[in-house]
This record gives sequence, C-alpha cells and structure tokens, in this order.
Amino acid sequence: MSEIDAFTDIPRIRGLLAAKTEEIRRSGVTLRLKQRVPYGTQLYVERENANGLITIYYSRKKGISVVDCSQNGLSRSVVALLRGEDASACTVPEGMAEESLAVWIGTDESGKGDFFGPLVIAGFLISREMEDRVCALGVTDSKKLGPEDIRRIAAALWAKHRDRIEVVAPSVVKYNELYERFGNLNRLLAWGHGRVIQNLIDRRRGEGGEPVDGVVSDKFGDERYIRNSLQSMKALNLIQRHRGESNTAVAAASIVARDRFVGLTARLGEQFGMRFPLGAGGGVVAAARTFVRRYGKERLREVAKVHFKTFRNL
Repeated sequence: MSEIDAFTDIPRIRGLLAAKTEEIRRSGVTLRLKQRVPYGTQLYVERENANGLITIYYSRKKGISVVDCSQNGLSRSVVALLRGEDASACTVPEGMAEESLAVWIGTDESGKGDFFGPLVIAGFLISREMEDRVCALGVTDSKKLGPEDIRRIAAALWAKHRDRIEVVAPSVVKYNELYERFGNLNRLLAWGHGRVIQNLIDRRRGEGGEPVDGVVSDKFGDERYIRNSLQSMKALNLIQRHRGESNTAVAAASIVARDRFVGLTARLGEQFGMRFPLGAGGGVVAAARTFVRRYGKERLREVAKVHFKTFRNL
C-alpha cells in the first residue's frame, strides 16, 4: 500500500494527492496522516520547524474542498498548491515567516469604506499555544460571516480574551479632524494601527506577560506608515500582506472591529432618528440627502466621513 493509499480510501482525494506529489516534494513539505474523517482526511503538513493541519473533503455535490485548519504561512501555501492557486502569493518574505512567531498581534480595521459611521481599528494578541482555542470560537475572515455570527463570536472573544483585545475608535467628528491633520487615509490608518499595537504591548509588559515578537496586519499601504508610527515597531517583525484575515489573530481583530463599527453606527442612527446604511452606494446617497434636509450639510461631519466624494456631490 502506498503512503497516499494509507491517507484515504476516497479515489478523488487519492488522485489529487498523487497529482500534486511532485510539487509538494519540491516545496520541501511532508504530509502525514492525522486521521480519516467522514468524507475526507486530515493531514499534518510539515517543513523544517514549521507545521500545520489541513483537511481534504470530497462530495459528489461540491467536489473536492481543501480546508486550512491552522491558517499559518505553511498550511496556507499547501492549501493554495492543492487548489491549483499560486502558492507563492500566500507566503511572506524570508525572515518574516508567520509560522516563526510564537506570540504576535493581529490588527484590522472596519469602516474605512463606509461613508457613515466611524473608523474602528482593533488588535488581538495571540500565542501559538492558544490559537486552536480561538479558532474553536468560530473565528474566520469577518467578510465570510453574517451579522449574527459576528455578534456572537465577538461576544465570545470579549468574554474569554478581553485582556488580549485593544480597540481604537475615534468618534466621527474626531476622525474628520484626524483626516484633515494627516491629509492621507493610509497615514491615519497607520496611526490607529500603531496605537492599538503599542497599547497591547504596553499592557502585556505591565502585566509581566509574554513578549510580543511580531505583528500581522492586512495590507493597506507602505509598511513604513506603520513602522514610523511608533518606536517599538523598529524591534518587531511586521508582516503586512493581502488577505491578512487568514491569520487567526487578524481574523479575530477583524471580527471585533466589525462588531464595534456596526454597533457604533447603529447608535448614531438612534441619536439622529434615522438608519445609516453601510457602504457608499445609492442607498447611502439617499440617506445623506435626507440627513442634510433635516440637519444641514455641515452636521454631516458628526455622522459621516466628509472626505468621501459622496459629501462633495451632495
């Protein structure tokens, strides 16, 4: 019996693994069976000092599905390889590998593309040892979750890991002042991410917690914006990349940020007696016009980001 036959008795999964054997070998990855599961198989992926876990499923209706259980750099690259995607796009530069981080902070923001409501930036401090427990709460990319799931998972994160969460959420009035001061959204974002990172580092240091050896954030601009926003970043690995939410800490931060953003925007709506739709589409323009009729254009600074074209076009 070949090693692949030992992994699974499902022909389609065997065929996929056989077809990818050479690519997997060239990448220096070793696959090892953890367990067979209903409709699939669960495999350890290992390379030098890095490891991860993936699950491959097959059904007649959906075909083959490859699930990244670990959501680290190694497992992500193997999943991309098995899906026929560009695995190199899922890696980070040498010396900055996410799998090398033992304790790190993930940051993400919500509201930067929404005309109404504030900008919320959140951070989540995680250790490798607790990553599985965080994933078990349902943490994944917030864009894949519905509103009820976001509320439920955010509540669970606050209940179980409050000391590892930091949020920076300036009021809409303050956001508009900051934008005018920085003159650039990326610099404003860097200021917010930097504040979140520094607050978490200071808190852990004050509590005698484990030292932080890296930061992962979703890419929003030149990484120098964040590095220059706080002195402590000079000594930290900063990994800023696209699809940052595939990192567990970033995903947790994205859920916390989205939940806070939606809640604060709803509270603004209650304050002014109207509903502020999310995004920047047609419904937003209609709501903005209604607001202007009731309160005047200048008061939009209290509820909306006035550097948007939506404001100029009213």
